[in-house]
Amino acid sequence: MFKKLICMGVLLAMIFALFGCDGGLSKYKSFAKEELEVYAADKGRDNYCDENWAGITQFITDGKMEIGAAKNSVEVDSALVGAKAKIDTVEVEIQQPVKWNLTPPAEWKPSDEIQNGVYLMTDDSYENYRRILALHESPSLLGLSVPPPSRFMAIIYGNLISLDSGGGNNAVQFSRSGDFYIATQAYQAMLFTFSGDMLGVRLERLNGYNYNLQFKRDTSIPFAEEVPRQLAAPTNFHLATSHVRWNIVGEDFSSFNGARIECNYAGTESFTELAIGKTTADAKSINWRQLELVQGTNTLRVTLLGGLGIVDKKIHVTTDSEPATYEIAVTSVETVSRAKPTDFFIRKESDYIWLEWTQDDNGFLNKVYIKRSDQNFESFGYAVRNYVEIESLGLIQGKNAIRVVSIYDARFANGVLTKYIESQPAYVNLVMNANGKVTLQK
Repeated sequence: MFKKLICMGVLLAMIFALFGCDGGLSKYKSFAKEELEVYAADKGRDNYCDENWAGITQFITDGKMEIGAAKNSVEVDSALVGAKAKIDTVEVEIQQPVKWNLTPPAEWKPSDEIQNGVYLMTDDSYENYRRILALHESPSLLGLSVPPPSRFMAIIYGNLISLDSGGGNNAVQFSRSGDFYIATQAYQAMLFTFSGDMLGVRLERLNGYNYNLQFKRDTSIPFAEEVPRQLAAPTNFHLATSHVRWNIVGEDFSSFNGARIECNYAGTESFTELAIGKTTADAKSINWRQLELVQGTNTLRVTLLGGLGIVDKKIHVTTDSEPATYEIAVTSVETVSRAKPTDFFIRKESDYIWLEWTQDDNGFLNKVYIKRSDQNFESFGYAVRNYVEIESLGLIQGKNAIRVVSIYDARFANGVLTKYIESQPAYVNLVMNANGKVTLQK
């Protein structure tokens, strides 16, 4: 059972205990204003047109004014919630596609015709690629746990290419563009050329890190079938408290390219795409938080997406499955405010030290922010339970302010969808001395 809202006097007492009696409300307002800024920033500037982002900026300004004019913490909380609600009403607008500046290396010659098969990254290219990644993104790639060159490959079939840098299957379509071939995705673009058994790839990424890669064809890995195989449709949908799950029968995840998840909401005529599951877990389930079902009968539709992959040392080419549908009847939708985290304390367990807090609804996600010294709050990440490892926070010597918000979630049982609304933020200070010892500032 959720805790009731505590009265203004007790809340102010907690604030003064945390920040000191002098200026307690002023600091609470300051934290609330920063909370509003972080909330807006998390929406992502690139997801809005200039006009709509200007609207969000205005809501931030108005919200700060209301927070500043508040006479007590209750009014501060109310102003913050109201400003967030206004920001949520601003429509997300799909931005124009990125204009890539794909320039082929000077040594490239016009491409030969496509050759289907598997291409493994050359040793020299592998070492260069690993160093570039370590410089810009993943220093650990210079360690001993680097995947071997055989994990870095390109698979080509027809007009599909899957460029796997040791991660997962991600097939995209490509086409001829002048002397070379080109493929684009939301976060990267590829220009490539064929010469004999060699494949050259110019990879440009949205983050500005670009690479020239070389692959050599490996003819020892054959195709599993002469023609692409259609994937079997998902089966056996079943409902859990936190998500809907289905089975993928007889498929290795390497052989397909994820799942498209859609929903036809009660009272509407068409399906809305909700997600493209790109990991094994995401291709087999979706949580109620993402579904956002409404009262009535909602129809879920899941389609496995064909792709390119290697299973049992053979190349598998698959096409999309037939869509599978499942009806979910929602008899009622209830809304509950999530409990605000309280009673922070430090707990030691073996070699680990945790920052932990009391929460009536443990099991839901919490978002953690950190403010080091005089910097602004920045997002640290999510806490699945009611604790976070202190070492992972990256504290600096002196005072570090921590903000924890119990974020929106949803649960479903016996036809009732319960939406748990984001809680008010809770704050605590962690102080690290010159020897690295961390204490909780009351």
